[in-house]
Amino acid sequence: MKTICSETLLKYAVLLTKEVEMDIAVILPASFGVMLDGWSFQSEHFVAVFAVFEYDQRSEMVLLALAPIVDEEVEDQSAESHVSFFRGSLPFFERDTASICYLVTDNCSVSTWLADLLQVPFIRCASHRSILL
Repeated sequence: MKTICSETLLKYAVLLTKEVEMDIAVILPASFGVMLDGWSFQSEHFVAVFAVFEYDQRSEMVLLALAPIVDEEVEDQSAESHVSFFRGSLPFFERDTASICYLVTDNCSVSTWLADLLQVPFIRCASHRSILL
């Protein structure tokens, strides 16, 4: 492979991202579930947002966003901040928060309040329970 400059690499990374977003928008149904997972690295807390849906008679899970919620405009990890994160991420796939039909995440007060704000059922993730046994 020939050497390319960073500007060219960035240009094609942006173009590829837009293509992937369009491909996801095509297969993503009007209504889908959202599964969240979060973790911290040093002082940053990252959140991964997955869409969960049926496609071609199979259960699918697609990563929609992976980023820290806290930035220049958001200073906390509240349920309201998560809703703002969704509102900023979902339009890339031609969807909005009304498309979310259920929420799967860990059992904490932010998760419960997030489901209440979105007015969707909250499914508590059981994967963390095995750690306590």
